[in-house]
Amino acid sequence: PVVWFAYFTIVYSLQGSGCAAGLDRTMVLGVGALQLLLLLVTLAAIAIIAASGLWSFRAWYRLLEELEEEERRAHGYATFLSYGALLHAGLFLVATLWIGAPILVLDPCDALGAA
Repeated sequence: PVVWFAYFTIVYSLQGSGCAAGLDRTMVLGVGALQLLLLLVTLAAIAIIAASGLWSFRAWYRLLEELEEEERRAHGYATFLSYGALLHAGLFLVATLWIGAPILVLDPCDALGAA
């Protein structure tokens, strides 16, 4: 959730300030600089969230194997927490993709000022 919150804040801050600064008119590799910057921030957030999910999955799986060998209350809590972290990573990965998908299709400054 922290990575997604930071991503959400950064993307919308960059979009507003980038449009005001005219970064959408500056071309880099055939794409607007603002759109490229937003895409890179989205890819970084996706990578961090996916790595967190993978780490959570490995921890959950490892704890599940240990739980079969010896039943302990601490293992039950740890398994629950790692499984919860895995589910959260999936949820926030989808949320990040939901926010980031329009960056590929739409001009980030196109609808500003249209009321």
